[in-house]
Amino acid sequence: MSFSPIQEIALSKASPSKDARSELKPGSYAFDFTVRIQGSLKVGEDYGSKSSQSIPWKQLAIYLLGKVNTNTRDKVVRDFLKAKKASPDGTVQINEDELTLAAEAAAKDLLETTWHTCNGKVTGTPVFSLLTD
Repeated sequence: MSFSPIQEIALSKASPSKDARSELKPGSYAFDFTVRIQGSLKVGEDYGSKSSQSIPWKQLAIYLLGKVNTNTRDKVVRDFLKAKKASPDGTVQINEDELTLAAEAAAKDLLETTWHTCNGKVTGTPVFSLLTD
């Protein structure tokens, strides 16, 4: 006997409490219990989604550093490392959103975009009742 798709999805909605793992000590555990699951699930309509290749930022940074002269490259790296060291949280403050948008706009025509169909979301709140333990 196998589970129906609805039964499988209802079972997948079960998740352990945040403390469940921390309450177990290392070892092997046997179990045998019966659970009743009741409730309803709602399956949403399938929908289309567009995705684009992402820019390989690390490779782009290395490529960019290879395009400038040695003095400029060394100064950029030194300035970056000094700013990172001086920052209380170790991050360098730059307008990342603006730079990311500009790079993505520049690469827009070169990056491949694909459409794919996504399954609609499944929502519901099955109720799990322990019958025997």
